[in-house]
Amino acid sequence: MLDNYWVVEDYIQNVKASKELLASEMKTQGIDTIKGFANFAHLKFPPGHDLESIAKSMKDKGYLIRTTGSGLPAVLEGCLRITIGTREEIEKTIDVLVKGNLSS
Repeated sequence: MLDNYWVVEDYIQNVKASKELLASEMKTQGIDTIKGFANFAHLKFPPGHDLESIAKSMKDKGYLIRTTGSGLPAVLEGCLRITIGTREEIEKTIDVLVKGNLSS
């Protein structure tokens, strides 16, 4: 892998761009994105959304997502933690989140 480190660098740049796209799209839905330095983001939904139901529905569709609970910094409590992938993957994820789950 080190012989082709450009592959890793390319993937890292893709994940960063996907994370920005997710944050931008979620903002239009009134959802805050708490970004970190890894290949995942935390989505903070407004009150009234059933996060367990959203997470289960997404998992059933094959997405890597889970709810966050107590024991974490307060800002991360009550979030969905979603793994970030390529632009194509995150576009599909956004489509499912927006069209499939946000009308609570």
